[in-house]
Amino acid sequence: MNEKKKLLVGIGVALITALLLSWIISLSYSGKKSKKINSILGTTITNEYNLDVSERKVAKEYSPLDLSKVKKLMGKNEKEKSKEENKVVDIKNEKGRIIGKKEYKDKNVVVITSFDLNDGSVSSVETTKEKNGKYEGEATVEYANGTKNFYTYKKGVKQGKAEVHYSNGDREIYKYVNGVPSGEVTYYYTNGDKEVYEYINGIEKNRKYIYKDGRVENID
Repeated sequence: MNEKKKLLVGIGVALITALLLSWIISLSYSGKKSKKINSILGTTITNEYNLDVSERKVAKEYSPLDLSKVKKLMGKNEKEKSKEENKVVDIKNEKGRIIGKKEYKDKNVVVITSFDLNDGSVSSVETTKEKNGKYEGEATVEYANGTKNFYTYKKGVKQGKAEVHYSNGDREIYKYVNGVPSGEVTYYYTNGDKEVYEYINGIEKNRKYIYKDGRVENID
């Protein structure tokens, strides 16, 4: 056999071998005649895969978000919140008579309106905040005659510096200790005079009138 014929035979054998291997591999992947292939190749080929996965669950069909329901729910929550914030509670005395009302506003603000026991008119309006059912923080009281009172609540009790601004321009400065006016009080008149006294157990004592020119007059 000459060299040319040997070359052609070699190429033919290579092509046949390649086709045979390709056929064997395709049968291995398709799972057909695996036993025959295994015997031909002299090894074990498997097409079984055990991923140790429990029974597969089919995902629920996608459902788009219903914005109308969301808006309705949000609107309901806002209404309930608004209702809670604008709640009005009657304030009654020991005889059950309504002597005022407390209205809840936004951001924990409460407005306490007190009525005159004689004619039922508004005698004062107090504005403060409420925390855990107790008044907390700065408070302002406006009286029917124009006078304003400023003080601070701590856990429902008046504490610290307090001030009164009268409608005629006079001012009074004092302080609370555990809800009771205590210590020195200074009353400033618009003409420059002032009056100084002390609160002892809630009672005014040691009153002095100090004139603008410095003269002092003991009142008691």
